[in-house]
Amino acid sequence: MLFYEAQRSGTLPSDQRVPWRSDSGLSDGADNNIDLAGGYYDGAGYIKYNFPMAFSTTLLSWGVIRYKRTYEALGQLDYVLDTIKWTTDYFIKCHPEPDVFYGQVSDNAADSQYFGRPEDMNYQRRSYKIDFSNSGTDLAAEAAATNAPRRSYKLSIQPAAQAYGGSGKYNDELAWAALWLYKLTRTRSYFNDAKLIVDRRRN
Repeated sequence: MLFYEAQRSGTLPSDQRVPWRSDSGLSDGADNNIDLAGGYYDGAGYIKYNFPMAFSTTLLSWGVIRYKRTYEALGQLDYVLDTIKWTTDYFIKCHPEPDVFYGQVSDNAADSQYFGRPEDMNYQRRSYKIDFSNSGTDLAAEAAATNAPRRSYKLSIQPAAQAYGGSGKYNDELAWAALWLYKLTRTRSYFNDAKLIVDRRRN
């Protein structure tokens, strides 16, 4: 869990265990008059890509469901739950109104020109969103299992396309989201939706 703590963006809590890190990215979202401080930086840079953030957080959640006793025995349960909550709190900020979800902060063009600590960033960090004009079904499904126009987010957020091109299809994310919703709610229609999506892909 220390890796995730080292990748945190935003106002860090007092119990932060990575001593060389402090608050960063506090003005993220300012270009769109929204507070997008928080979330996790991706890889060795300071871009925040919500697609891999969502997927890795979902896998952590799955791990807690499957191996909760192991996390407890190792004294890591609170840490993994905090790691998951760091993402979900950030995603709430990224969804400021219906049919709008901010999926990325900064881009390769800006990020590749900066060599320094995230705490010292002073370059413009653009924020990119999906909405009815800039759709992204795969990102919306991965992050929140919500409905969105049926296109891939890489067509709307071009800088992300360079780093995370993906398949250009979204059915796997829709099935994944439907199965998670079924697990959460036990509403059979979500399971049926997932099965229908998988069956269509087989044909």
